Amino acid sequence: MKVVKILHIEDNEDIAELFQEMIEILGHDYEFVTDGKEGVKRVTEGNFDLIFLDITMPRFSGFDVLYELLNHHHSGKIVVITASELSTSQTSELEELEVYETIKKPVILNSLSNLLDSFEKKMMDIQH
Repeated sequence: MKVVKILHIEDNEDIAELFQEMIEILGHDYEFVTDGKEGVKRVTEGNFDLIFLDITMPRFSGFDVLYELLNHHHSGKIVVITASELSTSQTSELEELEVYETIKKPVILNSLSNLLDSFEKKMMDIQH
């Protein structure tokens, strides 16, 4: 098993801490920030395999983060996590921005495990 290094950009610290517990149970590295601008900074400075991104945040939304990362030519994998129903235009926009996956809150351990297993498998296939 490869350890996946994950950064989570999530304005709700309680949710981020819940994700931290689940991801550590699954054996992966996890960091979180609670501000979109700080998230962009960490993504561009760090070496993360996977970014979890809350789409609905105050001040600097998940879409703002995505466009800022696009400006920085970031090519990492981003998983959008949302409690909201996305409109057809928002879903299309996420596809155009090449978001790896979109998942809906609440997220349970089993679905998170399946997502990370799938991601690990794709990473291993690319390396071989």
